[in-house]
Amino acid sequence: MKLAVITLLLAACTATVPARPPTAAEAEGFLARVVDAAQSRDFEALCALGGGSCDDFLNEEGGREVPEPPPEVVGGRVVEPTRIGGGGTVGGYVLEMCGTLADGETYYSEMLVFFDFNGQLRGIEPPYWMGIRISEDNEAGLHLNDEPADPC
Repeated sequence: MKLAVITLLLAACTATVPARPPTAAEAEGFLARVVDAAQSRDFEALCALGGGSCDDFLNEEGGREVPEPPPEVVGGRVVEPTRIGGGGTVGGYVLEMCGTLADGETYYSEMLVFFDFNGQLRGIEPPYWMGIRISEDNEAGLHLNDEPADPC
């Protein structure tokens, strides 16, 4: 699947955003909500759980073809909050997932789960079947990354 690399910056006032990333259990609980919305084809609810470019991914080829089996979480990693510019923080928990598309092809995808300004969990990006990768760099926060990798 062809994905554009999109820069995402999740910066917020440290007084209103929890200083810690979600735990693995919190992130996996959030993923269950994402899967429920996706499998019921409620794309409005799905994108409401996101914090980025959900509609853009859904409009890509195959974007609305939600696979029936839910993804399997095969790993995860913490992205510790860091200071950005004038005082914001960025961080979260990256879920690493594998699954099978309707055509039998496997996918590997990542989703960053983070707390928003109101302390609610959100995900970058909720369309988990689209092969999205999250990379970190020190210049501009978090990016979507389409570098090939398939540990599935």
